[in-house]
Amino acid sequence: MEKERGEEEPNIIDILNESMKHGSNDPEDAPTVGEIASRMGIDMFTLADWMQNDRQLKEGLFAVKEALDRDPLKDTANDKVKLDAATLSFGISYVLGETKKRYTV
Repeated sequence: MEKERGEEEPNIIDILNESMKHGSNDPEDAPTVGEIASRMGIDMFTLADWMQNDRQLKEGLFAVKEALDRDPLKDTANDKVKLDAATLSFGISYVLGETKKRYTV
């Protein structure tokens, strides 16, 4: 599938935000990566800067997404994803927390 001119491919934050909706009982009230960061005292400017300049943050977020895709709780490859938004939030929080430690300690 080709992307149209001017359309950007989604970044890992957009992908995780969408995954949070799919894993939530109430998709309209699912947390976002930005909201999780904000609750941890990380403003959007800082998060954007880290996303642009911190390879470890991006790798960590991709690892969270890979864990979701490989969902160890699935019985067969055709099962629906069983990891929920809370589990995904925990993974995102962990990666953000480790990144924050690298910049504040």
